[in-house]
Amino acid sequence: MLNSHTTKPITTKERWGGDANTQENVNAFLSTGLEASGINKDDLEAGLKDEKVKAMLERWGMDANSGYAYGVAKIQGVPAFVVDGKYLIYTKAIKGIDAMAELIKYLHTLK
Repeated sequence: MLNSHTTKPITTKERWGGDANTQENVNAFLSTGLEASGINKDDLEAGLKDEKVKAMLERWGMDANSGYAYGVAKIQGVPAFVVDGKYLIYTKAIKGIDAMAELIKYLHTLK
């Protein structure tokens, strides 16, 4: 499998520890995610200061004040598909690739 931003194969299974309040675990998680996405920590921090990004994160309940994004998303496994930043598809209920494509098209029409 290749990540979407580079041609580097994703071949490792990472573990970051169980405590998200431990800075070491947070740093390990960020390091892995940033490397896979092909961006650096400075770019991430600059992006998080952008007003458009702040507004989007607030809308999704992921801003620093909400803290309930995980409860909203409830990602059930990988892959997880989110359409237009609003609709999480429960992939276990999909019976094939055609059904998935049709559902994505339908959800995209909802505004």
